[in-house]
Amino acid sequence: MSKPRTANCLTLFFDTFGFSELVTGMEDFSSLIEPLLSIWDWVESRQKSSGFVPFLFSDGGYLIYPTEDITDKRDVLRQCFADASRLMDEFLRHQLFVRGAVTYGRVSWTERLLVGDAVVRAARLESSFCPGPFIIIPVKEIKELLSAEEFIAEYKVTKVPDKQKTATAQCYVVFPVEDTLYIEAVIGNAERFTTDGPWRHGRFWDETLTFLLTNFPQFEKWKRK
Repeated sequence: MSKPRTANCLTLFFDTFGFSELVTGMEDFSSLIEPLLSIWDWVESRQKSSGFVPFLFSDGGYLIYPTEDITDKRDVLRQCFADASRLMDEFLRHQLFVRGAVTYGRVSWTERLLVGDAVVRAARLESSFCPGPFIIIPVKEIKELLSAEEFIAEYKVTKVPDKQKTATAQCYVVFPVEDTLYIEAVIGNAERFTTDGPWRHGRFWDETLTFLLTNFPQFEKWKRK
């Protein structure tokens, strides 16, 4: 059994957006298994060049970025931001969407196990403050890594509401590099499922589209009249 390694890490948790809607009533899962396996191959091919350790399962996983041996912590942040965007692009290439959250803290791992408060927080934040297909990095998480002033000039902070719309969190929000293809794919899903069904898919994607158009200025030009 390999000896556990422990380090301060950026921890990115992600899963397939709308996965429960996709599998409901599905009998043949090959249309999901094949693209997900292709995405996992892509993730694993990037781990050395990007410096992360992947833990992949079902429809999602974790990417952890050890920071202790990195002099300029902004470098690992930039890498994490870039990888998050590229991961979303890879999901989009397979007509899938991803959501996720990034935290920072002490993590222990082996080849088969991943534990730590940052691991739990990432999944919890994704569930509570990521109601759309994007990846969030809460400001309070990166403040533990470096001061916001050092990084805020490069990335805009957005107030993201929770699912119940009773609270907000100050976050950096990451979208795919191909943001035009991304929003057009969301619009396409909303229109297709609203017209052709199933109805629950139509409502799900229409609500997702409304959330994106309402909360993120870069998508305002796609607002419906």
